[in-house]
Amino acid sequence: MKKFLACMLVLLMAFAVGCITGSDSKDKDSDTDSGGSGSSAKAAEYLPLQVGATWKWESTDNEGYSYGSTETITGTTTLDGKEYYIITDEYGENSYIRLANDIVYMYMEEGLAEKAHARGATFAEKDVPMYDFSKSSGKTWSIYSDTQSAEGSTYTIKMTGKYVGLQSVTVPAGTFSNCAVFEITANTQYSSTFGNETYSGSYTVVSTHYFAKGIGPVKIATIETDISNGEKTEYTETQECTYYSIPGGLSGGDPNSGGGGNGGGGGNGGGTTTGTGIGTGSYTVTGRVVDSSGKGISGIKVTIFDEYKEASTTTDSNGYYTFMNIATGSYGLYCDETDNYEFSPWIGHVGVEGKDATADENFVGTPPGN
Repeated sequence: MKKFLACMLVLLMAFAVGCITGSDSKDKDSDTDSGGSGSSAKAAEYLPLQVGATWKWESTDNEGYSYGSTETITGTTTLDGKEYYIITDEYGENSYIRLANDIVYMYMEEGLAEKAHARGATFAEKDVPMYDFSKSSGKTWSIYSDTQSAEGSTYTIKMTGKYVGLQSVTVPAGTFSNCAVFEITANTQYSSTFGNETYSGSYTVVSTHYFAKGIGPVKIATIETDISNGEKTEYTETQECTYYSIPGGLSGGDPNSGGGGNGGGGGNGGGTTTGTGIGTGSYTVTGRVVDSSGKGISGIKVTIFDEYKEASTTTDSNGYYTFMNIATGSYGLYCDETDNYEFSPWIGHVGVEGKDATADENFVGTPPGN
């Protein structure tokens, strides 16, 4: 099981670091496009790091295997002076991530980090930028690169990330619009000479990750291509979220799905529906989107959602929005960011208790970066 954050990095670093020791040259984590402007996707909005947050998964591959798994944020820890959240899978294995400047960083596993330091690696190698939410669509960045050679063998590994943009996706846990989509590509080139024979090839992994707003990761699609001495093999795996539970009441899907070990169930629970109305109620929910001066902002898309459904509308000329036919219950609200505005709070709330209701607070739009 490739964990939703560690799946790419640990696999290929283990391959490159563990095979040989020797001289190496490192590229720093430099951005390959210095002119990329900030995207509408924000890390904290798409990856709610809260202790107790849980995701269940169903994985299937092109060889006919399927299994369930579970990942939970179990706490925090300090590593090299920085605070990381601990993500624990059903086998008790941990991954470590943190957010800074709209970037999701992953801490290299301790064993691999120690091996890297034994080769004179720098601290930056232990804290790698997996997902850069500050990028605009199509922009890329370097995650990790390394070249090693010893005893007739040479290995070159390069790992890059790309922000694809916002897309909709359907998984067993629901249908989610405006998912932030990232493509992580890792490529290893290798060549080894033994006596009079030379072996060479490449190993490439392309993994597409989908993050739903307020929920976190909901799908990972991976293609692995191995070319060895001209022979090509390909392996594909799809991991889909079957259940999620975020502290504060946001959950969806089948809580009895996933779990862990081979043969885990998939389940098909919940489901998010984009359309008019949530439930079969008869109440109205209203609210407003304003700028920092209190003036209404028109044309802003606002979405109301609960565990299973969502509906969207746009604000009128005075910044007001209205949802009809809402049932009794507790709902979340969010605004789609634009080129001109990002909004606070990033998740709003409204409670409908047998009568029409108004959102707890206005959304306030400010220019990006302010």
